[in-house]
Amino acid sequence: MGLENRDREIKELIHRKKQNPGIVKELHIHHPFLVHVNLSENGIQSLPPSFFNLIFLRHLNLSYNKLESLPTEFEKLKDLNYLDLCSNCISGIKISQGFFNLSSLRHLHLSDNNLESIPHNICNLVALRVLGLRNTGLKILNYNIFRVMPRLREIHLQGNYLTHL
Repeated sequence: MGLENRDREIKELIHRKKQNPGIVKELHIHHPFLVHVNLSENGIQSLPPSFFNLIFLRHLNLSYNKLESLPTEFEKLKDLNYLDLCSNCISGIKISQGFFNLSSLRHLHLSDNNLESIPHNICNLVALRVLGLRNTGLKILNYNIFRVMPRLREIHLQGNYLTHL
């Protein structure tokens, strides 16, 4: 397919509440130019490496699935600026280093996961403006992490167990 056909390609896919975890396996083959993808509420437990061949992706909603970890391959999504991972099964220890190389990411929503603490390398997300951490079980938050994130404007911390900042 030549670049002249790129404009005719599907750029947005909304496939939510289908309980179809297998949809992620071949998206990159059938729709390589996707920019906006909503796969919320599909029972997705993991993302295959091929999913990260969607290199034009800017907006990704994977909320209300069963994801347990964030693989290194996330770093391939260089243009991603919105990522919703709310209400999955992610724990802080299963967030790979590659995830923190998303230099275009502006909105990150991790609410309703079991994090307890925030990995220090979150400060590598230099473009981040909004960070959603509601109901994550946070007990400790090292505020100094955020001092090196000049664009960060909102941190949502409601429903956590923080005793001090």
